[in-house]
Amino acid sequence: MVVDFIGLGAQKSGTSWVYACLYEHPEVCAPVKELHFFSRERFSNGKDWYESHFRRCAPEKRSGEFSTSYLYSPEAPARIKEYYPNAKLIAILRNPITRAYSQYRNAIKAGEVSKGTSFETYREQEPSCIEQGRYVEQLERYYRYFSKEQILVCLYEDIDADKLAFIQSIYRFLDVDATFVPTMLYTRVNTARTPRVVWVDRLMHRTAEFLRRIGLDALVFFVKKSGVTDTIRNINTGAGPKEGPSASQDLKGYFRDDVIRLSALIGRDLSKEWNI
Repeated sequence: MVVDFIGLGAQKSGTSWVYACLYEHPEVCAPVKELHFFSRERFSNGKDWYESHFRRCAPEKRSGEFSTSYLYSPEAPARIKEYYPNAKLIAILRNPITRAYSQYRNAIKAGEVSKGTSFETYREQEPSCIEQGRYVEQLERYYRYFSKEQILVCLYEDIDADKLAFIQSIYRFLDVDATFVPTMLYTRVNTARTPRVVWVDRLMHRTAEFLRRIGLDALVFFVKKSGVTDTIRNINTGAGPKEGPSASQDLKGYFRDDVIRLSALIGRDLSKEWNI
């Protein structure tokens, strides 16, 4: 079988919302998110294992998945090219400073670091927090294997500007009906927050992933759409860290050259848009 599209990331750049809007499209089949097949040890499971997750997809539908580790992974581009040389790839980029801070908040939510850990401490302990925001090298790795026509580069900040235009640009890229309006269009998905009780969030996430793996992705989507999970998360949300990414002005200097090169690469002045 053929996997038609693969979402690359970046992490904490709206990919959960995009996935929800793709899942809902009648011409798309995206039964599972975050397989991390091409970027982690799961690659040793082989192509048949990967494609087993899409066997329920009708031939006439566009099948695919999103894994936020693919953009950052040095190994993923060549592996994707080997298995699916004609796949369409979707990269969503975000201001690298706010993206890093959102990753930090997500690490607290996932229980990877304690609530008392500062952003400054986290970025020292987890170098990928900063390195994932150096997008030029990551994109260039993919351009070595795929044509620019195969790679759609989107910006997270455009979601707030016009959600419908944003998701419909992805629909057009995938050659599916771009006039479709998903019910999840104005629903926030997997936003950065600080849970009161970490294990509650972890249990909900693991349960959803398990249900997707055994083919009950429609049930997961129904529950998400009903608002039940949002209600539980809202009840389980506590006060977050007081500091914000603006406290790390040194990061502007760190990212400036990369943002200038990225602006030239995609033909858009991100130095002004991202204030870097």
